[in-house]
Amino acid sequence: MKKIVFLLFALTWTTTVYCQVYFLNGNAQAIGNDCYQLTSSAGNQNGTVWYGNMINLVEDFDITFKMYLGNQDVNGADGICFVLQNIGTSAIGVSGGGMGYQSFTTSLGIEFDTWQNTDSSDPTYDHIAIEKNGVVNHAAPESIGGPVQMDANDVNTEDNTDHVVEIKWDASAHIIQVYFDCIFRLEATIDIANEIFNGQSYVNWGFTAATGGAVNTQRVCLQPDILASASDVQACPGTSVQINAGPNLTGVYNWSPAATLSDPTIVNPIASPDTTTTYSVTFTNLCGAVQTTTITIHVEPLVIDIPATALLQCADTLATINTTSNFTSLHYNWTTVDGTILGTDTLSLMNTNVSGTYIVEANYHNQCFDSDTVVVSADYSDFVLSVNYDSLLTCYDPTLTFVASSTINGTQYAWTTSGGQITGNANLANLTIANIGTYTVAAYYNANCNDTHSIVVTADQNIPVLTPSNDNTITCFEPTLTMVVNSNATNMSYDWGPNINNPPAQNNWSVTAAGNYNVTATNTDNGCSAVQNFTIGIDTISPIVTWGQPDSISCLHPIETLDMYTVNLPSWNANWTTTDGSILGIDPTVLYPDVNASGIYFVDIQNPDNGCILTTQVFVPENDNIHFDVSQLSFPNIVTMNNDNINDEWRPFLPDDPSQDVRAYFSTYDLKVYNRWGGLMFDSTDATPYFKPSDLSEGTYYYILTYITTCNQGSEGQVDGFVSVNR
Repeated sequence: MKKIVFLLFALTWTTTVYCQVYFLNGNAQAIGNDCYQLTSSAGNQNGTVWYGNMINLVEDFDITFKMYLGNQDVNGADGICFVLQNIGTSAIGVSGGGMGYQSFTTSLGIEFDTWQNTDSSDPTYDHIAIEKNGVVNHAAPESIGGPVQMDANDVNTEDNTDHVVEIKWDASAHIIQVYFDCIFRLEATIDIANEIFNGQSYVNWGFTAATGGAVNTQRVCLQPDILASASDVQACPGTSVQINAGPNLTGVYNWSPAATLSDPTIVNPIASPDTTTTYSVTFTNLCGAVQTTTITIHVEPLVIDIPATALLQCADTLATINTTSNFTSLHYNWTTVDGTILGTDTLSLMNTNVSGTYIVEANYHNQCFDSDTVVVSADYSDFVLSVNYDSLLTCYDPTLTFVASSTINGTQYAWTTSGGQITGNANLANLTIANIGTYTVAAYYNANCNDTHSIVVTADQNIPVLTPSNDNTITCFEPTLTMVVNSNATNMSYDWGPNINNPPAQNNWSVTAAGNYNVTATNTDNGCSAVQNFTIGIDTISPIVTWGQPDSISCLHPIETLDMYTVNLPSWNANWTTTDGSILGIDPTVLYPDVNASGIYFVDIQNPDNGCILTTQVFVPENDNIHFDVSQLSFPNIVTMNNDNINDEWRPFLPDDPSQDVRAYFSTYDLKVYNRWGGLMFDSTDATPYFKPSDLSEGTYYYILTYITTCNQGSEGQVDGFVSVNR
């Protein structure tokens, strides 16, 4: 690895040899015979030499020279570069592995490298490579071609020998070629002027070389008229052109045809053809080989052409007028009376942003001339402002984004408002707002291309007013409760929750369980929502009934009132039924019905507040004496009137239970008492069914009892006899 030391020598001078001017920098020095030593055999040398006249990259060139790379192989370094650059004739780069070329940021370099720098991906052999922009690393994007072995037959070129190097440039094909000792070694295709020099066609050219820790004497030897003429040359009718064959080993040249040449035996005769003529020249090149080169001089009038008209628009506010010609390397001059020329007025193209009439004049080396005129007009109607927007704020769109655009790229925008509010960057094409008002965008490209657009923003963000149903308790009357919410808005959607699967988009929802529910009601016209909460309670407690023991149905007790129950409510409703009993009356909803038969009596007890019903039952038994036998009755034959409660009244009785009132056994009871003369002394009524004399005379009386029994399916009968009345 070389040790690179930066040593720059500020010595610069001008040398004139055969009217050729060279600029030397750093350690470079002229050593005579058109030879220039770029470095001596010393460490950290750095030298450059630049040709006084620039190369025109629009035209072909062919440069042949001799290069001496030193006599030390193992410790010899670093190499020489042929360079095109626009820095100037005092340019000098990095020494050591940079070979005096590294750091030229706008350049093309052809390196003849004699030292392996591994950090630059150098091969082991002495090599040629094409790089750009001052980069010497072959692995970098700036590597254009190579590296290839420098000498096709030997890995070493530090051999104490002058080597012939030829650089050829084909301007139309954009191909640059390198020959070493007259053997083709490397080429690259690149539009040098446009890809490297940003369209600049005239550039400086020359050589750089450097040493570092390893050293070598390194030089180049140039010939007078080193730039050979291109294979095609242009000439105006009636003019003369000097042509150049290039370096020659012997100095002997043979041109033909000789008739129109000033001297057919020199390197650079003056040709004066009347028509297009091809000249050939034979000479011995620097490699000692005889070669023949042809140069065609095209004789024709100079013609230039530009468009007759051009149009300035917002899409193209700069009119660029290009001049075309059958000649290259012309000199131009643009003029105008009523327009404006932007920039340089001596180029093949002219730029303007003002309508008017423009004239270009061109000449070829002041030998032939031509001119042309273009009229530039303006039409700025292609600037169109458009705004994509929605002007209504809703709950769906609480913010609105306006998107402004124009038909012209690079348009600037400025938003303002009246009655609204701008919180973001007002100088962007897009603007997001959240307030009503009038918003205006001004679009500006230039003084001729601008427009405005206004948007009036309104709002529909009214929250719906909800009216919920009042019923909020589940009862037995309403075991399924429907929650209902109404809105003052027409078009609504509803979302019920929580924990409601697949809630319907309607204003009601039925539930059977208590809990907290809610519905989100949304006005589908504006997206605004309101939430209504429902707290649902439950009252499904059934009544509690406590029963007492009912009396038995008998002939003495043929009707039982079912009032032997209590309910834990202040009020209730009842509905009585039976399948084997008998309910008196036609209203089954009386609280305490009368029954006259043994059986099971069912009753639905309902809580009138919640509708909950308890179904319960009571069994009414039947007494053993329900089937009363009239024959068992005894009839008194004596009545006393002394009020001693013994035999005080006449009434039928049961011998086994004389105190029992048997009146209940009779549905019809008609007792009549007669005296012995047949006079009616007593007739029974419901109030006084029994005969109880108080003021009758003692004696015997006759009685007749007509009856129908309550029991035994209403048996009819009559009993008669005599009774004694005593005091």
